[in-house]
Amino acid sequence: MSQAYDVIIVGAGVVGLSSAVMLRQAGIKRILVVDKGAPGREASWAGGGILSPIHPHKYPGPLAALCARSATLYPKFIKDIEELAAFSTEFRSTGLIRLGQNSDDLAEIQAFHSKHGTPFRVLDKAEAKEIEPALSPDFSTVLYEADINQVRNPRLLKALITACSRLGVELLSDDPVERLLVSGDTVEGVQTTRAAYHGEETVLSAGAWSGRIMERSLRRSLKVVPIHGEMLRVETFPPLIKAILIHDGHYLIPRADGQVIIGSTLHDWGFDKKVCLESVQGLLAAAIRIVPALAHCEWKQAWAGLRPASPDRLPYIGRPVGIAGLTVATGHYRNGLLLGPATAEAVTSTILGTDPTLDLSPYAVDRKVPEFRL
Repeated sequence: MSQAYDVIIVGAGVVGLSSAVMLRQAGIKRILVVDKGAPGREASWAGGGILSPIHPHKYPGPLAALCARSATLYPKFIKDIEELAAFSTEFRSTGLIRLGQNSDDLAEIQAFHSKHGTPFRVLDKAEAKEIEPALSPDFSTVLYEADINQVRNPRLLKALITACSRLGVELLSDDPVERLLVSGDTVEGVQTTRAAYHGEETVLSAGAWSGRIMERSLRRSLKVVPIHGEMLRVETFPPLIKAILIHDGHYLIPRADGQVIIGSTLHDWGFDKKVCLESVQGLLAAAIRIVPALAHCEWKQAWAGLRPASPDRLPYIGRPVGIAGLTVATGHYRNGLLLGPATAEAVTSTILGTDPTLDLSPYAVDRKVPEFRL
């Protein structure tokens, strides 16, 4: 059995689904999104939904630029998706508080915000307590970024799936792509476990699995590795915190209904998505140090996801040299949710052959990258 499409997208995460929506809005008619499992249930679902880099001052310039572009796109992007889906994604501005920065990091963060014109304030303990009464008083430095947004990522993914359906995008689930269909130097679609699907253009946005598909199909290396991360969810009622809180790589994300997401770990464990007790213990200890009252809150859930990481932490976006009909969009590591709209915009311009908003050369698929180090 063979079916033909204008665009086939491999991977139904936030990048793949957002690309499908933007391509459809740009006039592309026949679009298929195919996923090895249920749509929207891998790294995009497992993340926290913070629409800001965790360590923006440490990012290379091209990554900071892509993050800034995507943050700019998000309000309209969400408005469009929510109108199509007819329900809320809980996109909202909660602000973000960074805690316990050493003097060097604090200076670098302040310099970053000054350079980019983004607002911030260093709070004294009285100001911090006024904004977040439950916050531990033990932190000597408190940096407040009032304009940071978040989105409830499972709701965003559900909205994207609904939007795709209402726009006429076909979704194929639980059918892994075995290989890309290649004729000479052109990708002509995909072969799944069930059927062949032919497309004028194919987008490879399969997250941590993208490298395997690339190697198997084209005998080309695409350095994307899965970085395992565990998360927890507890319930606070009434809601205990209002802002996103970050300390020493750990974060607390307050949801509108009083749920708090606690994250996250970083492990190079391959494709294993186990949740380990030591990690749970460490995350809980970090959370209680930030907000002591969390010790008395109700436990709800623990899970793990696999972030697709490149060695230089830049995503791969664009066409491989010498290969027609293929656009790669993967390797977003910890920024997949944030970078969804900007990546979808870049995918759309690549396929339509229009000038991109940003210079995409830093994200080239064939760029030289070092060996991976966590």
